[in-house]
Amino acid sequence: MEKTQLEQTGMALLTLFIIGIIIFLAVLVGSSFIDSVDLLSDDSTATLLPFSTSGLTFADCSASPTGVITALALVNGSGAITLTSGNYTTAGCVVTATATSEFNNTLVNATYTYSHKDSTLIDTINGTTSGIADFVDWIPIIVIMFAVIIVIGLIALFRRSANGMI
Repeated sequence: MEKTQLEQTGMALLTLFIIGIIIFLAVLVGSSFIDSVDLLSDDSTATLLPFSTSGLTFADCSASPTGVITALALVNGSGAITLTSGNYTTAGCVVTATATSEFNNTLVNATYTYSHKDSTLIDTINGTTSGIADFVDWIPIIVIMFAVIIVIGLIALFRRSANGMI
């Protein structure tokens, strides 16, 4: 292997190393972007929903994987009685009647506010991170190919020196 070939191989390995660092930084920064996405807040209403201990999921809120109910007003189906918070519990986008609620297994109307992160932005960040991860899977194969090329070059170099060609 000539000096220029060794320099080119060294440059190729340095390039692979720099690409690896760039990919690592891109994944690191991309994953931290998700945490910094601002919460959005939306209002919604729903009428005549079945209220029970099985739980009631609000469609608008659950459309976002990060949706959480932040404010809730429930009234019975006729709109005459407001349910107090002792009649239900909330978790994410689900409202569940307590076992002792007199409104269990009745219809209710709901007005609620929910917070969520922009799902389009999160999907974009996840898609980018996934694409980078797919490329990263190829790096060991590329490194092994370069190692094989270096070994073959060294074998050729030693053969030449053994035959007195250098």
